[in-house]
Amino acid sequence: MLEGVNKSNSTHEELQKKIFGRGGIEDKVDETAEVLTEHAGQIDALKAENEAQKREIELLKSVVIDLSNKVERQQKAITDSKARSMGENIIIHGLEENEQENLYEVLPDIMKNVLKLDDVTFDKAHRTGAPQPKTSKMAGSKSRPRIVVAHLVNPSHKQKILSAASAMIKSHPDKLKYKCSNLKITGQFPEEIRDKRQRLFHVKDSFLV
Repeated sequence: MLEGVNKSNSTHEELQKKIFGRGGIEDKVDETAEVLTEHAGQIDALKAENEAQKREIELLKSVVIDLSNKVERQQKAITDSKARSMGENIIIHGLEENEQENLYEVLPDIMKNVLKLDDVTFDKAHRTGAPQPKTSKMAGSKSRPRIVVAHLVNPSHKQKILSAASAMIKSHPDKLKYKCSNLKITGQFPEEIRDKRQRLFHVKDSFLV
């Protein structure tokens, strides 16, 4: 019986050493707890850093959106300014050109004899784009004439001109004629507005098909 007690005591001491001794289970548990605590601290630091980055991203997004809105407003103001300055102009397409032409004589002639408008006058008129090279003209190649931009002395006449041109096109199957050339008269718009109008025309045409 004493031998059994001694053996039991010996087993108890071994368990005590394994649990509480140096390098025992308790030490390992403490080490694990320290590691977990350290990792928890790192995780908290990462979370805090992540939150800070999220706040910075949101701030940058708001700055970018604000800048984008400012640019859009500035672009709109520029487009509006262009539209106002072009609102007094008409564009004539398809008018044959030559080196000796005088637009200040040709345009009043078109207004009077083609559109039947006597009181329309212009103070500025010019063709846009580079002229056709002389070599091409000598070769006999026929290119599309450059458009004519004309500035009205009285801007209120613009709609009168466009209405008369539209009525002339409807009443004559061969459209406007001036010295055997087909003409088209339109208002002048900034490129941004022309693009939007063109897209709307495409949408309208798609519904009419």
